[in-house]
Amino acid sequence: MELFSKVNYTMKTSLEGIPALLYSNLWHTRELGYLEEILKKEKVKKLRALFLFRDYMPGALLILDGNTGDYEVREVESLENIEYDCLVEGPFQEYLKLMSISFNLTKERLADLFSSRKFRLKGFHSLFKLSRVFSNLVF
Repeated sequence: MELFSKVNYTMKTSLEGIPALLYSNLWHTRELGYLEEILKKEKVKKLRALFLFRDYMPGALLILDGNTGDYEVREVESLENIEYDCLVEGPFQEYLKLMSISFNLTKERLADLFSSRKFRLKGFHSLFKLSRVFSNLVF
């Protein structure tokens, strides 16, 4: 019961759509105190991942900060003036089919995204690092 006493059960965000989905997937892990541990284990210092689905806007910029063990999610409408380390861009419905209704980017799912040729992917090294972080999240 000690673990649960540390958790703030109120998730406060005004995000909607993809940004809200990403935020909520990481929120539990951070609140339980595991995100910092995961980021250290995967040697993430700072990682900026952009998810842009033109058929389901807004997109999301996920910023992981290994120094603080925290994250930030911002709503994004376009690629203009956005700095990112990795990018996933394509049709959202196809992404859901490949991801099994999840943002959990495993190496196999990244390979599926790449081979489907319906997606634009950039920053493969960072995408693989992000996939390892996502595979350790607490849901």
